[in-house]
Amino acid sequence: MSSKSNRKIKAELIRIGITLLIVGICIGLEIALDRIYIHDENIFLLFILAVLVILIETKNIVYGAVACVILVFSFNFFLTDPRYTFMMDDLNYYISFVVFLIISLICGSLVIKIQRKAKEAKESQGRIEILYEFSRKTLNCHSEKELFEAMDDCLKANLSQSFFVCRE
Repeated sequence: MSSKSNRKIKAELIRIGITLLIVGICIGLEIALDRIYIHDENIFLLFILAVLVILIETKNIVYGAVACVILVFSFNFFLTDPRYTFMMDDLNYYISFVVFLIISLICGSLVIKIQRKAKEAKESQGRIEILYEFSRKTLNCHSEKELFEAMDDCLKANLSQSFFVCRE
């Protein structure tokens, strides 16, 4: 395998590890908070926080959605009556689960959009800095030769290429 594919596999394993670690911590907190009689709504808020952290760290909505489903099933298994089954005797939990899933997916898509916009802004800032540096250099040019040297310097610095300019 190539080094690039090894890095991709390693990155995916790290994302999976982050997701499982956060989900595991959440499930432990879920059980502990239930034992001290914390309301279910607060546990759902903890789940939303966990899903958001997973989305921010993994930058992938799939991991957030999978974590969301795992957390819903763990809540059902550990905290709803009858306990330690995947059955529920209260219709309100079905509604809560659906609302939680929808809210998590909406938040997840917003987090992904914000991350994409931040990346675009960073790239745009880099281009602006290059243009600013080029315009600063051209302001100090007093001849065609200096202008072409400034262009060559800028192109070398940003494209890692040397250029030859031919004039008529």
